[in-house]
Amino acid sequence: MRKMLLFLLTVFLLASCDVLNFTERGKEGNACYLDNTCKEPYECVEGKCVMPSTDDDAIGESDDEMAVGDDEGTDDQTDLSDETVTDDATIESDDTLETADDAIIEPDEDVADDQSDPTDSSDQSDVDDSVIPTDDAVDVTPTDDAVIVIDDDLVSDDDVVATMAVLCTGQTKCYDATAEMTCPAEGNAFYGQDAQYATLGDYCTPRGYTVSGTAGNDVVTDNVTGLIWQRTLPTTYSGCTGGSPTGAKCTWQQAIDYCGALTYGGYTDWRLPSRKELATLPDYGRYSPAIDATIFSGPQTDSYWSSSSLAYSAGAAWHVKANDGNVHGYDKSNIYYARCVRGESLLDSAFTETTVAGKVIVTDTVTGFQWTKEYASSLNWQSALSYCENLTYGGYTDWRLPNINELKTLIYDTSSSPASTFPQMASNSFWSSSSSTGSTQYAWYVDFNNGYVTIINFNKTDTYYARCVRQ
Repeated sequence: MRKMLLFLLTVFLLASCDVLNFTERGKEGNACYLDNTCKEPYECVEGKCVMPSTDDDAIGESDDEMAVGDDEGTDDQTDLSDETVTDDATIESDDTLETADDAIIEPDEDVADDQSDPTDSSDQSDVDDSVIPTDDAVDVTPTDDAVIVIDDDLVSDDDVVATMAVLCTGQTKCYDATAEMTCPAEGNAFYGQDAQYATLGDYCTPRGYTVSGTAGNDVVTDNVTGLIWQRTLPTTYSGCTGGSPTGAKCTWQQAIDYCGALTYGGYTDWRLPSRKELATLPDYGRYSPAIDATIFSGPQTDSYWSSSSLAYSAGAAWHVKANDGNVHGYDKSNIYYARCVRGESLLDSAFTETTVAGKVIVTDTVTGFQWTKEYASSLNWQSALSYCENLTYGGYTDWRLPNINELKTLIYDTSSSPASTFPQMASNSFWSSSSSTGSTQYAWYVDFNNGYVTIINFNKTDTYYARCVRQ
C-alpha cells in the first residue's frame, strides 16, 4: 500500500511540474512540447523552438563564417562576415582561398600584367605556347606560359620568373675539331655539344611552323615565338630600286617602307623585323640555305634586312645571311631582300645577380637561364666544352657551354663595347657549343664587342672566351 502511494505521488508531482512550465514551452527560444512540437509558426530544432528558414539556399551566420572564414581564424582569407556565399557566387578577390564549387575566380591583375607581354613567351603568354592558326586569323600573341592565378599572400609578383622559350638550333650531329664524328659519351673529348643536349630534351624548344592562307598570299606562323611571317616574296618589291630586275632588292629604308605599306594575307600591320626577330629564322643544322626552304620561299643565298641599326654606327643596320645564318651589320645603302613580320615583339633579356656558395650567379628573368658571372679565357673549342662540363660553381655541377641561340639572348642591340646588358660583360668573343655545319673546322660564337653572330676566322683550335649556362 505504501509503494502504491509513493508511485501516485511521483506521477502527481511530474504532472504538476509540466503544468507549471506548460505556458513557457512552445515559444521562440523556449523548450519544445513533450511531443517535440511548438506553437505555430515555430518548429522544434534540437529541443528548442525556432523560426523556420524561409530561404532554402540561405546559409546562417555561423555557417557563413565557416564557409568564408574570419580574420581571427585564417590570415589569408578575407572576412566576408555578413555575406552569403552561394554556389553561383563570383569571388572578385584572389585573396580568398575558400570558394564555392561554381565560383568564378578573377585573375590577379599583377600576375596577368607581368605575363601579358609575350615574349613577356611565351609568352615569349600569357596564353599558352601553342598556336592554333586559321585561314581567317593567325593573329597570335605569344606569352611565356599559361597564366596561373596565384594567391598574393603565397607568392609575390617578384617571385615570378618568365620562361620565354628559346628555339633549338636545329643541329642533330656532332663534330670534332675538323669533321663530323659519332657523338661522344660523357667524359670523353668533345662531349657537351649542341646536338647532344638537344636530344636530351628540356634544354630547348623544337622548331614548329604552321602555313596558312592561299598560295601567293600565305603566311607562316612560328608556333614557338608566335611571330607571323610573310611566306611568299614578290619578284620585285614595291618602292625598291635595287637589284636586277629593278626592285628585286631594297636599301634599308626602302625595306622599312615596303613592309610598312604592305597589305598581305589579309593584314596591314606588317613591319620589317628587328635583328632579334630575324635571328630566329636560321637553322644551324642546315647550310646553303640555313633556313627551311620548304617553309620559307624566296631567295635563299643572300642577306635579309632587319629594322635594327647598329649601336656603334647609325649609318649601318643588321642583316641575316640566308645561306649560313651569320648576323652582321652593313651600310644602309646596301641592297638586300626583305621578309616582313607581324605580331608581338620579342623581349630583351633582363638580369639579376645572386651570390650562392661564394659565387655570383646571373639569372635571366626572361628566359629563366642561369649564367656564371665568371668566365674563362684562352680556351679552344674542345677546352671550352670541357671547362663547362666539369665546372662546379655556386654549388651546381650541371653547367654546360651554351648553344648559339642561347648565347644570342645576351645580345642587346642598342649598346656596344659590350653589346650586352649582362653585368660586367667582357667585350670579347665567346664560344658556343654549336659547330658550323657547312665549314666544320669552325664553331659559332658571339663577339660581344659589336654583337656579331658568326663563324668567320674562328677555327676550333683558336682560343677565346667561355661562359657557362644552366637551367
